[in-house]
Amino acid sequence: MNVSLHDVHQALTELGKLRFGEMRIEDAMHEIVQTTHAIFDVDGAGLMLADAEHQLCNVAVSDDRLGHHDAGPAEV
Repeated sequence: MNVSLHDVHQALTELGKLRFGEMRIEDAMHEIVQTTHAIFDVDGAGLMLADAEHQLCNVAVSDDRLGHHDAGPAEV
């Protein structure tokens, strides 16, 4: 995987919007996933969070193929 300095700069510029609270948290998480997907040129990307019971769940995915990948209890 080859990521150029230009790609990193462009991604950071896009993600810079997040610090100013210009969007809802759901939209911000989606933007992070989309930027990760684009910069690393992968087939898909997702963001998972663990709840109080250590259950992982998707909160943002780059496309519908990844939406069903919720996991069982997280290992701590």
